[in-house]
Amino acid sequence: MAKGSVADIKPKPAQAAAPAAQERTVELVAHELAEKFDLDIFLYNGPISEAMYGKVVEQVIRKKRLKLLVIMVTLGGEANAAYR
Repeated sequence: MAKGSVADIKPKPAQAAAPAAQERTVELVAHELAEKFDLDIFLYNGPISEAMYGKVVEQVIRKKRLKLLVIMVTLGGEANAAYR
């Protein structure tokens, strides 16, 4: 399979069966993915609005790496801001 494919990030059986005390947090997994694929990760969870748009752009401009993974979780919001 090609380097950097989705199959590369699937947990191995030994990792999946790890005890609860060794569970990986979302933050830890995000850091691991960022290092493995040499990318920044931006997660937005909230409504879409003009104010949000400006804040998102400010954060995206600050990225440190060439590649950026953007994850947006939203129930919707203002159409003009969403279009941008």
